[in-house]
Amino acid sequence: MRHFALGIMTSAALLAGLASQAQASSEDYSKSTKMDLTTKIMGSKSYQVYSSLKLEEVTKKVKTTTKEKKKYTVKKKVAYKKKGKTKYKTVSQVKYKWVTKTVYKNVKKKEWKFGKKLTASADFRYAHVQSKSYKVKDGKRYYYIYVDGRPVGYVNEKAFALSKAKVVSQISLVNNPSDTVGFNAEDAINYVTDKHGSLVDNDSVTISCKSSKLKISDNGYISSKKAGTATLTFKYGKAKATSKLTVRGDAKEGISSANVTPVQTDLPELKTWSASDGASLSSSSSSTSADMASSAHSYWATNMSGNTKGANIETIFYHPAVLSAPGSSNLEGKVSSAVQGIDFYDKDLVTSNLDLGQADNREARGHLVYYNMRGVKKYNWQLIPGSQLNFSTWLSYIKNIKVSPYMKREVEGLASYKSKIYLAMNKRAEVLDANLLK
Repeated sequence: MRHFALGIMTSAALLAGLASQAQASSEDYSKSTKMDLTTKIMGSKSYQVYSSLKLEEVTKKVKTTTKEKKKYTVKKKVAYKKKGKTKYKTVSQVKYKWVTKTVYKNVKKKEWKFGKKLTASADFRYAHVQSKSYKVKDGKRYYYIYVDGRPVGYVNEKAFALSKAKVVSQISLVNNPSDTVGFNAEDAINYVTDKHGSLVDNDSVTISCKSSKLKISDNGYISSKKAGTATLTFKYGKAKATSKLTVRGDAKEGISSANVTPVQTDLPELKTWSASDGASLSSSSSSTSADMASSAHSYWATNMSGNTKGANIETIFYHPAVLSAPGSSNLEGKVSSAVQGIDFYDKDLVTSNLDLGQADNREARGHLVYYNMRGVKKYNWQLIPGSQLNFSTWLSYIKNIKVSPYMKREVEGLASYKSKIYLAMNKRAEVLDANLLK
């Protein structure tokens, strides 16, 4: 079993979250209601995904009943006297009665028609799901979704995690008397959603700190200068979650005297890595097998002087150009081919992705992406964002990909061991449970 880890230096600072979506309204629900492209978080309940949803005019026979007053005649014998004798005669009498009559009429009406059943929403639980429109059927919203960059179909919004907050349950910090920055409480957020299941910008989440020794600053940081525990509460609308933060007591923990001289190398100091241009070429509908075989698995690095030929590497991973819908913001929902870190363990591969050109933008967001390399032919990863693959093949592929809602802060290194992913972020180390991605 081989283990390969690549740590990549950047000067970026990534902030977590997505810009809040703008909701539109429409009285004509036969048409899609447009909104800003936003990331959706899938919930635990599974709903059917349909290829289309249309309000169509249909003709139906409708049964109606009417009441009519119908005349009828009855005959009866009537007795009478003639010359002292009783005689009988038959007389006719007209009567009326109400009769119910059934009538069938052709009536035109509009009905919602679902298209082909594609799959269950549970298949997209860990994918990058986005939407920019919805339709209302019987008072319920059905969103048209993109999955890992591919347009898919409509799903009931109950398939999303509505008004949910998921945060790290336990945070443990080293006691650092020299701390001048502190821990950003927003970094504990995995995701927070609004009432429609859209990812919420972390800056919109209210964070409170309950502790006798630790305090949270106005800008959301908690100092690790002194030991103590705190309960952090995160709120947005009806979404709520709590996290326990501990600053450990030993201020000298982990401090030792180094006795090894660093190895001198002629490698340049690198700033960031980017994928080859072939990544985007290979995802086009006109790409050939030769294009895919010769591109999208090489990376070039920019050194500190801005030279884009600072270094170059090749991997066995032929990555997708993007895993996000067209029009995704470079600062928010885009999962691009600009890989900041790569870790490869056996057949499990994890990358940290930040859109090219956003490394120095503090408003930029990134993502961690997990790939099960056992599940897909090496060139076919590149076809996932487009529509070249038939749906069943594409669906089998994306089940081997997990995309995090977002990644925060500066990524300086990425490595894994067993069930943990180790991240060097914003000049400190963080540990992520890899099971969150699998």
